[in-house]
Amino acid sequence: MLLNRKYIPPPKSDATCQLCQDLRIRPVDGVKYGSLGIRLQDLPEAAKAGCFICGILFESVTDLFAPLKGFAPLPNEEVFGITISSEARPESNGQGCPLAPLTIAVQTEHAYVGEMELYAPVGKPSCWTLVGPGRDIATDASSTSCMSLALEWIKQCVEDHPRCSREPHPLLPYRVLDVADGKDPQLRVNSRQDRGNYVALSHCWGTKESLKTVTSTLDEHLNGISFAKFPKTFQDVIVVCRRLGIPYLWIDSLCIIQDSKDDWATQSAQMSNIYSNAIVTISADAAPDSHCGFLTCEQRTIPVKRFEVPSSGPERTEICIRKKGAGDRDSFNHHFWRGPARSPLSRRGWILQESVLSPRILHFTAEELTWECATISRCECQYGPHIFPSSKPLKLRIDDLPFHRRWGTLVDNFTDRRLSYWADRLPAISGIAQKMQASTKAKYCAGLWSDAFPRCLLWRVLDRHEDMPFRACISTRIEPYHAPTWSWASVTGRVIIPSGDNNTAEPSDIEVVCKPATPNPYGSLLSAELRINCFLIPIEIFEGPSPEHPGAKIHCFSEKISEGAKLCAELIPDVQGSGYETRFQDPHWALMAGGCFNDGLIGLRAAVCRPGSYERVGLLVTNGSFQKWLGIAVKQEAVIV
Repeated sequence: MLLNRKYIPPPKSDATCQLCQDLRIRPVDGVKYGSLGIRLQDLPEAAKAGCFICGILFESVTDLFAPLKGFAPLPNEEVFGITISSEARPESNGQGCPLAPLTIAVQTEHAYVGEMELYAPVGKPSCWTLVGPGRDIATDASSTSCMSLALEWIKQCVEDHPRCSREPHPLLPYRVLDVADGKDPQLRVNSRQDRGNYVALSHCWGTKESLKTVTSTLDEHLNGISFAKFPKTFQDVIVVCRRLGIPYLWIDSLCIIQDSKDDWATQSAQMSNIYSNAIVTISADAAPDSHCGFLTCEQRTIPVKRFEVPSSGPERTEICIRKKGAGDRDSFNHHFWRGPARSPLSRRGWILQESVLSPRILHFTAEELTWECATISRCECQYGPHIFPSSKPLKLRIDDLPFHRRWGTLVDNFTDRRLSYWADRLPAISGIAQKMQASTKAKYCAGLWSDAFPRCLLWRVLDRHEDMPFRACISTRIEPYHAPTWSWASVTGRVIIPSGDNNTAEPSDIEVVCKPATPNPYGSLLSAELRINCFLIPIEIFEGPSPEHPGAKIHCFSEKISEGAKLCAELIPDVQGSGYETRFQDPHWALMAGGCFNDGLIGLRAAVCRPGSYERVGLLVTNGSFQKWLGIAVKQEAVIV
């Protein structure tokens, strides 16, 4: 093994080659996974002595990691070598055969260089126990191999996955594209309540003008649309539909009248049903807009080293080695070699509900085809399904979480994404809310659930993105109005909702009234108010840190004295990154909403638009002095808008 700048050889064994141990990697402490470290400089000598494995390992490392070619042997104080790790479960297919390639990490004692994987072609088992099968990446996603794989995954899911079951013959959406082969696509109105299988497209619109249905083009599209008029991404999904034998396709920009607010509100309220009932959703992850397409990408050319394994028999077997694609950096699992670590869709707010609601998704990334359903996830380059929890898509990782933790996880992920129009914050997650409503009797109130009050009022704005921790978040109050200030949906920042228990100071007699702005009861609001009997404390706020809170952007003091001194707290503002929304000299109050950890108070100011009521401005952190704040609080009724 490679440890503490030294190479420690494995114990003597009956292996033909004592360096690579004939790839018989021993488990450690009963774990079914093992590893073996080898100095790179020792591989050529073992290869000259006749070890086939050491020879192909050395050739692959020096070819696939080209800067290493012709390297001089490094001094003993810094080991340059490889670590072979078995990620396969030998019993995983029930026949003693592994389902995953063998991983080979290239490294120094102080630096990680990269990883390779050693695999056998599918259908041609390896003569080494721990070398599982793998697939080559097709250079074109519309190839026969890719389409056959997609059909295989869909068929297996439909027939063998009870958790992915859906209405076998669902109603078609109100408008749908008929893309059957042999004719130009045609927009259809499903006025007869026809049923059938259809594909839903998940895609980035981009900034370029693209084909869409508006009031003036509706009749034209109902008469048919020439295939040549479709942008490349739409052409590609039509090709996929035809190759999969699915005659209908739903695309938001074509099946919703884009210049009709009424039609948009009505159809967007059906998103939950549209994506839930699609036989599969095609996710155009490789396309940054409607014009780029997703089937042909130059990143799909992945170099592979192929070696014929010496054999005394008539049959010839092959072993393959390639760089291992990185992964686990997205909301779904896929590998990338030269392409983007994250799909552009993973950063879009609307896409979250499309991925969570869809029972099955085919992701066409820049470098491979990936599958996720409610049961498993898998990808083109690997034969077996993904094994480890970190490799599961978001919707599988949260599937077994309690209701409010699941909702909080979704809100965190959703608010870390972008929206072209911030007023879409509630509509863009309304489909998920509608689906989750079926499992609770609680009332949905502007992005929060009534049985979580008052705890859920203690949401806070984070100042960093999850995948870009060094980039500050900017949070502003969304205008025009579409949600009350006590809702996280009223700001643009990344938000987390607490899931801890309430303190004894929770308000009572909570009444919430929300008036929807559209027919979608889970969408934007015309108005909303929260009326509660609560504990209020007048406070003075100041910009900058305090001795008790040295890292604070804003701090506050209670106007009342407790044990001979004013109480101090940090105010985490709802609006941050580009100035603040409140004037420091104005009156402010702290509302005690039931402490969660140290965050139990909400900062309020007098409402600008409604005299006698309050608006939220942020969250107060008391750092353990919650009970002291409670001691100087006065119970009264408050209305927050």
